[in-house]
Amino acid sequence: MARCESRLETLMSRMPELRGIEINADLECEMDGHSVHIRSDGYRNVVCLLPDARTLFGLRRVLRGRIPLRTLGQNLSLIGHTLDVHLAGKLIARFGHDADGRLPRILGFRSTELKLGQIVSLALSRAT
Repeated sequence: MARCESRLETLMSRMPELRGIEINADLECEMDGHSVHIRSDGYRNVVCLLPDARTLFGLRRVLRGRIPLRTLGQNLSLIGHTLDVHLAGKLIARFGHDADGRLPRILGFRSTELKLGQIVSLALSRAT
């Protein structure tokens, strides 16, 4: 426990240093035959563009166990960054500094925002 607290103190002491991290990305890759585009503005915002729900679930399957979704928003917020996830051109989730969702907070997901209206709209448009 003392070792864990020591690591946390070290991380917290480096927060001002980490807040200055710039993320530059313009990555296009393929997952299950579908294009995934990740880009950033070079400072605080990272955007992940996914074409469909199948790709979203494929990405989740790949990341499971590697990036804990429950703490993703909180960790991004600590360093002042935001991750926007777009599905079929619509913003469906935001993690990090600019996120503030009531339902995710109740469920224990800090600094996470889900766009439930967009998610329902996409689900209904796919069903018809």
